[in-house]
Amino acid sequence: MEAKHITFALLVLVAVAVYVWDRLIDRKARAVRTSWNCIRCGVQLGPMESTEIRVAGGPHMATTARACTRCAKRDARVWWAGLAGIVLAIIATAYLLWSR
Repeated sequence: MEAKHITFALLVLVAVAVYVWDRLIDRKARAVRTSWNCIRCGVQLGPMESTEIRVAGGPHMATTARACTRCAKRDARVWWAGLAGIVLAIIATAYLLWSR
């Protein structure tokens, strides 16, 4: 295989993995939507102890689920860290492409 075919195959593999992960989280969120348990840690929540977080889907049609405040804060930190990782990967790619 040529290098461009390997790169394309890796991109497709990553896209499929992200899609499957998103659908599995969506299915889990729909299953626990009516319960008062945290989707991340499973703790029983009271009416004033929960926060709705986005767990799957896009920004407009996202699937939401209940989470305790500790898991909601952790989820926000993970999301921002992932976004920072993507930005760093884009910057590194641009640097490697234009540094020649």
